[in-house]
Amino acid sequence: MEILPSQEEVEKQFLFTLRHAYSVEYFLHLFDAGHDDPQRPHDLVGEGNRLSLPVLLGLSFQHRDEEGLKERYIKPAVNLHREFQFHHQMWNPPHPDASDDSMKVGAIDTVCSLREDRAYQGGVHTFQQIYDKVTQTDHLRNHPRKVEWVIWSLMKIYSAYAPDFKMIDLDYIPNFHLSTEIHKNIVKRVEETKSALREKGYRF
Repeated sequence: MEILPSQEEVEKQFLFTLRHAYSVEYFLHLFDAGHDDPQRPHDLVGEGNRLSLPVLLGLSFQHRDEEGLKERYIKPAVNLHREFQFHHQMWNPPHPDASDDSMKVGAIDTVCSLREDRAYQGGVHTFQQIYDKVTQTDHLRNHPRKVEWVIWSLMKIYSAYAPDFKMIDLDYIPNFHLSTEIHKNIVKRVEETKSALREKGYRF
């Protein structure tokens, strides 16, 4: 029997995904990056995207404290996302032929992720904590090119103005310095996902 996450769990993950994708796209636009990535808006299109139901529903179980969910639902969803999304193919592990543009995308994604409240990453990180993490963690120190680009991203994001992404909601997606096309496609993907979730019995 298929176990589905609750309405509240799906809403949390849906909104979390939207805000993350939006924040990454904001900085990609601001820093003129992401031109080599064929799957944009970030995380929202292409096989294994975070709004595809297998990934979205699997990751929604992160918001439930129950034994065995990580191995059964969450980990397969994470692996599906990382296997098929271009930016992860370039970044995890770093592809030897990854362009500087692809490294920028991975680095911006990394910093944005660490600035978010993700329990499995230890919660919200300060900019100093992110710097310490990337310079003192063996996994990253073994990939000096990744460290170089994360520090680049860290300094750029630290110095940049950013709107309050928490203003963004599933029914309110303003355009904060995004290209018209990217903004339109973010809204489109949100509406498509609402429709797909309604077919599964969720209320959107």
